[in-house]
Amino acid sequence: MKTILLSIMGISPQVLTETLYAIHMQGKPFPDEVYLITSVNAKAKAIEWLFERGQIEDLKAHHNLPDFKFELSHILLMQHEDGVEIFNGREEEDQQSIADSITRIVAKFTADENCRIHASIAGGRKTMAFYMGYAMSIFGREQDILSHVFVSKDFEFSE
Repeated sequence: MKTILLSIMGISPQVLTETLYAIHMQGKPFPDEVYLITSVNAKAKAIEWLFERGQIEDLKAHHNLPDFKFELSHILLMQHEDGVEIFNGREEEDQQSIADSITRIVAKFTADENCRIHASIAGGRKTMAFYMGYAMSIFGREQDILSHVFVSKDFEFSE
């Protein structure tokens, strides 16, 4: 069974590397694929930190992690009903669209019976974590996991 890490993310992409490290250290099923749910401005930070600065590859090499698929197309942007992507999610009118986007994405991934979803609520705004937990409570199956890890204070906004 394929394992997919589905993680929400704000402007601290380090939460993804911390989550992958925690999964590995705790001996949980390691993801075969990784997907991020985020906003436009946070996507830019994710690309810079995780891809351009090579933090994902460094993490894999430094901790001898199993290989997993994570590419730019795996960064999923939240959208308004009209298809306009959410810039940062700070506006009150963004909240319904954020909830709908996260719910739609979770429903899509959990519809595949040949995979296990590891949903991480560690990143993003508190409302995003709530919406992810809510969507998993509706669509999550017995094989799915919902988790949270804390990014240590020393690394939360590190460059």
